[in-house]
Amino acid sequence: MNDYMKGIIICMLLSSFLTKAQQPNMPKLNVYLDCTMCDMTYLRQEMNYLNFARDQKDADVYIMVLTQKTGSGGTEYDLEFSGQGKFDELFYRSSYIMDMNATADELREELKMHLEMGLGNFWSYMFQKVRPYIPGDSTQTTTEVIEPLEESDKWNSWVFSLGLSGSQSGEETSTITNINGSLSAKRVTEKNKFYLRGSWDKNTSEFTYEMPPTEPGGKPITLTNKYIKENRSLDVRNVFSIYRLWSLGAFAEAGNSVYGNTDLYLKFKPAIEFSVFPYEEATRKQITLSYRAGAVYNEYIESSIFNKNDELLWEQSVELGGSFKQKWGTISGSATYDSFLHDSELYALNFSVHANLRIFKGFSFNFMSSYNITHNQVHLPGGGLSIDELLLRQKQAQSGYNYYTSIGFSYTFGSMFNPVVNPRFGF
Repeated sequence: MNDYMKGIIICMLLSSFLTKAQQPNMPKLNVYLDCTMCDMTYLRQEMNYLNFARDQKDADVYIMVLTQKTGSGGTEYDLEFSGQGKFDELFYRSSYIMDMNATADELREELKMHLEMGLGNFWSYMFQKVRPYIPGDSTQTTTEVIEPLEESDKWNSWVFSLGLSGSQSGEETSTITNINGSLSAKRVTEKNKFYLRGSWDKNTSEFTYEMPPTEPGGKPITLTNKYIKENRSLDVRNVFSIYRLWSLGAFAEAGNSVYGNTDLYLKFKPAIEFSVFPYEEATRKQITLSYRAGAVYNEYIESSIFNKNDELLWEQSVELGGSFKQKWGTISGSATYDSFLHDSELYALNFSVHANLRIFKGFSFNFMSSYNITHNQVHLPGGGLSIDELLLRQKQAQSGYNYYTSIGFSYTFGSMFNPVVNPRFGF
């Protein structure tokens, strides 16, 4: 049997398995995907006939995705499918190579296809009483109909995360120490998204330097400066689906910021969003328009530039955003307008765009840019900044704008068919 006929048979079997898997009354495979570069949002949306487990112990199939560079600059993908529980007799491995000029959309579509092909072995094992051939297995049939482990979600879609980390760097005359912790809770369903995150971080910078002696023959004077920044924040978001193209939400924040001159800030803003395309298509194309308006309360560490120690403000924001991920590349951008309702001259405009495009074979173009107009810095301290605070970024300085731009291209030519992988010396 030639490779062409084998391909036709595999596609026919896979189509049959997928048709069965997507039937409402059919059990779903529980899959754990160990992949750091995968577009999980796309895969969850396009492969909704699977249950993507958060922990590998809860999965029927453990999938590991490994990558290596090839001699022609492409990437070799190695996929290992390991059965667990009632599927522990099954193991499948596949590999394929992607050209270095492949776009993000082509990469994720190819990965999805190979995931489905690998999982076909497990669907076959689950849907048929006659088990598929397994190399090295002398038993060819079983009278048991294998079904994946069905468990009720005792957490009711809630996911919690707790984190604590620290770092230190230094040299003979300076030491920088950072400690931060966080706690988050998230629940995502078709009708509601809830997110809560609390964080704390402390940054300590210590500098030691010598001054010349004040008297001839005297000893140098050693001075030590120590700067501490400690911030806390709480972020709460709650969003509801009210129609296929509409969403309502509420956003609340609380915390402090030494850099932003706030000993306490409180924010609460209801919001509404309209999507031009159905949200189900967001992994490929999305254009949204949102509006938020609400109250902002600030207590300042130092009196503000408007000579305020605390104040209650009303703020609004409008954002237009969009993204497209197609075979020709990826492009995304946004434009945001923020203003205080009591004074229209206190406003901010933010623009950003990011593009990664394949112009022709071997030639790709990259562009990233952002430009922000900031005329709403009511929180700035009125007493000015010392040179140390400015250079060490201990406090925010007044600035009417800021920007960032990056542009580049790459053109690769030569051998397109060198699949050799050679990892020696790590290059």
